[in-house]
Amino acid sequence: MAAIIIGTSAHYLGILELKSQLYSAMAEVVPSIHQAPQGTGAFFNESMFENDLASGSQAYFVAVDERTEKIVGFISVGRRSSPNNPVFTPNSFANIDEIYVVPERRKQGIANALVQAAFEWALANGLPTVKTGVYVHNSGGYQFWEMMGFTPYKALVEINLTDIVPRDKNSPSCC
Repeated sequence: MAAIIIGTSAHYLGILELKSQLYSAMAEVVPSIHQAPQGTGAFFNESMFENDLASGSQAYFVAVDERTEKIVGFISVGRRSSPNNPVFTPNSFANIDEIYVVPERRKQGIANALVQAAFEWALANGLPTVKTGVYVHNSGGYQFWEMMGFTPYKALVEINLTDIVPRDKNSPSCC
């Protein structure tokens, strides 16, 4: 069993280790976007973590194995706002930035419990809407978020122009 608790300064190294595992895995799956972390703490240093905690607009929850007292999962959630632009309806929402559970502890309800903790934090902070992102090829992640009640509302699409056959230099150009 794992206990879900609010992350504190004492959890920094455990969260850092899991973030390193998360980003290393993401680098393997989506190398065009992510690269494996280089060096301990270079991508998430202790002062960044402390600032997140002190701001009150970001929270970390950790899943701690009750037998070993080791952190086996974490989630980060923060307050976000719509752009300050008159074409957008002003609103604030919670955004789940990261969630990770070590592979050997997956499918045991830990991710679900972490998300529930993030939901409770959002409601306690007056944020009735929670958003997150998931890569479309991550079918397991997509199914998890749907199971948690999330619904798609926006698609971000891209094209890699280097994959397109180069045009003849003598052909007309649009630009």
